[in-house]
Amino acid sequence: MVKYNEQGEILYIGRIDNQIKLRGYRIELDEIEEQLSKLDGVKESAVIFKKDMIIAYITGECNNPKEQLAKRLPEYMIPSIIERLEYMPLTQNGKIDKKALSNRKVVLKQSQFVAPRDSVEERLAEIFKEVLKVEKVGIKDSFFELGGNSILSIQLVNLAKRANISIEVKDIFVADTIEKLSALLENRVEDRRVLPQEEAILEEQIKPLCSPILLNNTILLTGATGFLGSYILSELLKEPNNTIYCLIRASSPTEAKERVQKVMSEYNLLSNSFDRVKFVVGDLAKPQLGIDKEIYEKLSNEITHIYHSASYMNSMVSYEILRDVNVGGIKEILKFASHHQPKKIEYISTADIFSHKTQPIADENTPIATQIHYSSNGYASSKFIAENVLSIAKERGFDVNIYRVGLITGDTTYGKNEKSQWFYNLIDSITKIGCMVDIADFEISITPVDYIAKSILSLSTKYSNDIFHLSSPLMVKFIDLVRYQNIEVVDLYTFIERVKQYNATHQEELYITQFINEMLEFTQEEAIAFEKEQLKMREKK
Repeated sequence: MVKYNEQGEILYIGRIDNQIKLRGYRIELDEIEEQLSKLDGVKESAVIFKKDMIIAYITGECNNPKEQLAKRLPEYMIPSIIERLEYMPLTQNGKIDKKALSNRKVVLKQSQFVAPRDSVEERLAEIFKEVLKVEKVGIKDSFFELGGNSILSIQLVNLAKRANISIEVKDIFVADTIEKLSALLENRVEDRRVLPQEEAILEEQIKPLCSPILLNNTILLTGATGFLGSYILSELLKEPNNTIYCLIRASSPTEAKERVQKVMSEYNLLSNSFDRVKFVVGDLAKPQLGIDKEIYEKLSNEITHIYHSASYMNSMVSYEILRDVNVGGIKEILKFASHHQPKKIEYISTADIFSHKTQPIADENTPIATQIHYSSNGYASSKFIAENVLSIAKERGFDVNIYRVGLITGDTTYGKNEKSQWFYNLIDSITKIGCMVDIADFEISITPVDYIAKSILSLSTKYSNDIFHLSSPLMVKFIDLVRYQNIEVVDLYTFIERVKQYNATHQEELYITQFINEMLEFTQEEAIAFEKEQLKMREKK
């Protein structure tokens, strides 16, 4: 939340956060509410996030709201529970009281019971019951609608492996019922290698214009609601002559503005210059970037510089799911860059396009076509193919700079970090329990987000058709960061016990639990033996 002071400056008051992350997806609860309110018969709607579930409340008479909502929203945004109320609880100001809704008892709903049909489904049903603490599970009951979450999915996978059923956490996110998991296991094929010669196809008609690029300070930025994207926007606004269009997936320009404004507020980046930003509703996965035809033509004539920071980032899904946005999106950007007048492209990539199977160290000159990637590693594979598409584009004459970033951390002024990031959540976990176990081989390279944004802006004005690796060359031992924060370093058994104590007394389990899930039942002797074995392995190296 922000307000203007008497001098006209924007002051950051606090956060009104209605964005959540679930199953690897970043979700705006307001967007779900808006679509619910459009359903036939719905008078009022409210959406909350509780116990790792999206729960919706509606008033009015609406038949099959989930089925209707499925036609408007992707599966991961469909609420686990939609409960009809006679009336909404209200605050003294007459607004829907979401705190009161959050305090309502959650009633988990099961589908009409359908019994397991074979031995695999019977074993899965027993595992579902054990993990979810329910008495009966049918093959059509959703793991998440019965109270499952990301932490419990890890327990489910571990128990399934003991029962000789080979599934991964990501499988549960795409097949959340026993029936779907059974079908997935039956039809599973070997994880395929993602090959540039098969996937990196750039249609012949996508060619740059012959005329030179005349930069005019009119810019298209994608990904402004993301961590790095918001800092790039902040840097672009420091040039008073820049006119910036932000491409945002939203229902209206007003909603797009509100989404960007919320993120900029969170990172203390809002300033008076924010008024210069213009917002365009679109979608990278759609033809012409999902932009209205008339607006597309107008922007094609005005814009001469594109900063493409947006991507679909989800480590839990396959390449095939991410392809439309991360690969198809770059093709649509290239089409836009060659429409009416030529445009320069700044593409934000990732250091993860390099595979440790190919070489131990990579620099800007390391060939990318020979890197080894598989469909299961969806995000890295999609960025790898996108870069191969851009290699073809550069050969045809497109002007493209590529920036490969590593682990991005909080800025140097406020230390604000992306709260869905694994590194932030790892630090958050050990801070909450006040200790960490020494992982001697765990080294990381970290770079502040504002450094990266400033570097991109500086390099983009000086270079063309180049590649830059934007990450610190210094590797830091994670345990040294822990000691710097005055966090106690303890043995493995003490650490496990602290994690278990915290989880037993708090509603939400620690993020770090998923990484030590198989160790949670270690006895003290087993923990000591495990540490000794790890020490032997380090000494051999």
